[in-house]
Amino acid sequence: IGGSSYVQDELGHKEQAEMSREFLRAAAEVKLAEKITDDGTLELTVDVHNVGAGHKIPTGTTYIRIMWLQVEVVDSAGKMVYSSGMVDDKNHVDPNAVFFRVLFKDAEGNLTGKSWQAHGIGYDRRIPAKGKDSETYRIVLPAKGDYQVTSRLMYRSMTQASLDAIFERTGEALPPVVSVEMAVAQATVKF
Repeated sequence: IGGSSYVQDELGHKEQAEMSREFLRAAAEVKLAEKITDDGTLELTVDVHNVGAGHKIPTGTTYIRIMWLQVEVVDSAGKMVYSSGMVDDKNHVDPNAVFFRVLFKDAEGNLTGKSWQAHGIGYDRRIPAKGKDSETYRIVLPAKGDYQVTSRLMYRSMTQASLDAIFERTGEALPPVVSVEMAVAQATVKF
């Protein structure tokens, strides 16, 4: 079934699409460790564990597929005080998010997802079977109080930019790519 629920949905294979999403949700776990420094900085470590795949995640055409972290911190009034990895109004993922994927380097040493321009691997951040990867965020909290922290591991079988490029080339508008939540972890912290 693989990880491409987008293609299965678009082909009308709803059962296979849901199986694909279940497959993705079984592959990883997210765990949080949080510490607040005396000056009110939240040091949030997000661990992503590969618990269900017998290979690196993501896998397959990893220069097209993306996994990334969404992190948000909300105060007790419900106001967002920090976010990373969100999707914008054009369905593009925050380019400053923490990504798990492979990108090539071209002849000039620039990163590219275009395999035909590859002169080597320029970026490879995948999580091995039974392995983990960690990212630490340093977030300045604006005031004393309680904060809700949420981190999600998200997946897309392709980027929205790939679909945008198809539209530019052919004039054919495809349905927007959909994100799949693979894992989520939450914590409440007090400053």
